[in-house]
Amino acid sequence: MRYIEVTINTPKEEIDLRCEQMAAMGAGGFVIENEDDFKDFLERNHQYWDYVDESLESQFRGVSRVKFYLSDDEEGRTQLEQIRAENIRAVVDLTDFKDSTGAYMPNAKIYVDGVTEVGAIGKYPISVEIRFSPSSMSSARMSARVP
Repeated sequence: MRYIEVTINTPKEEIDLRCEQMAAMGAGGFVIENEDDFKDFLERNHQYWDYVDESLESQFRGVSRVKFYLSDDEEGRTQLEQIRAENIRAVVDLTDFKDSTGAYMPNAKIYVDGVTEVGAIGKYPISVEIRFSPSSMSSARMSARVP
């Protein structure tokens, strides 16, 4: 059987969360790669070699990612389409902040457009800064960043 390898780069402190999210979407068989684990593996197994090629070390420099595999068939390709970035959107209700200015960290709801059996797990705080323009108090400028 053939498989599609999917790689998701993520901060190392979010690896468990990414695995949970992908498992909820039907993925399994995770391979976790990060620089710390690679260095730890080298140190614990030093008795088996005296030299590690620099190109191998460079492949793990700064790495923090989760890999998983989907079947290379219609079902696997359907699952893969469900997790593309353009299908994902974050929505924040700013009703409680309508008369406010400043920086806030409200929770966003995550939606995967076009599919009903896919969702996101957990809380997703985003950084929102609300500033009113001096020329028009009826408009607000907002910027958002997902930490």
